[in-house]
Amino acid sequence: MTPREAIERFNLQIAEKDGVKGFRVMAKKVSEKQIEMLKTMKPSIMAEFELIKKDNLEKREREIQEYIDAHSASFLRVLIVIQDEYMNLHMQISNVIPSEGRVGTPDFGANTIHLKHLTPHMKKVMERKGKMCGWGMAYEINAEDESIIIAEQTPAAHENSIRKIETATKAAEEKKIEEEKRAEKERLAFEEARETGKPVDLFSWAEDCNDPKEECSTDIVTVYAMPDGTKKTKRIHTW
Repeated sequence: MTPREAIERFNLQIAEKDGVKGFRVMAKKVSEKQIEMLKTMKPSIMAEFELIKKDNLEKREREIQEYIDAHSASFLRVLIVIQDEYMNLHMQISNVIPSEGRVGTPDFGANTIHLKHLTPHMKKVMERKGKMCGWGMAYEINAEDESIIIAEQTPAAHENSIRKIETATKAAEEKKIEEEKRAEKERLAFEEARETGKPVDLFSWAEDCNDPKEECSTDIVTVYAMPDGTKKTKRIHTW
């Protein structure tokens, strides 16, 4: 039995366990003798899987080229913009097949350029009349549009990096200010507690009840500054 025949006969599927690649036997009826045979054949079967993978990749490349050869005359070059449920934009330049009111899906991803940044010229292109393409919109572009959009990606990436640094710096500064305010509030609270001999409310919050025996859903948790310089937490169940 050849490795290819074994793969087909026993419906073998690539698998991995503890980082070690192997295969899973999906056939319903397999004897112990056949299992031992498959174990012996494992090196040649794994090599055959690699050949199958290579053959499939070559087949896909041929299909893509055949598709391009058959439809290239009717292709439109478009900018595709899709907005997901989180309001993120997914953008690419691709070839599509036009039809009334909408365009066909990109041709296997062939000649597709994925774009990470929304640029000024892309915004201008998006002001044109577009057509539905899957879950997004497609806007027809020419070679000049494409060249400008691609050229804008590098400075856009630089500007995006600067914005990220500025945002992170601002967040760090705001965090530092909040920590300083909190530290000052604690200092004044402990000072008041020492002078009055009474606990002083530092901060409080609401959270889920921590006692299943209590008939409540929310607890009010308060942290106090104590006269002896320690902190004390008090939990109040609500009903």
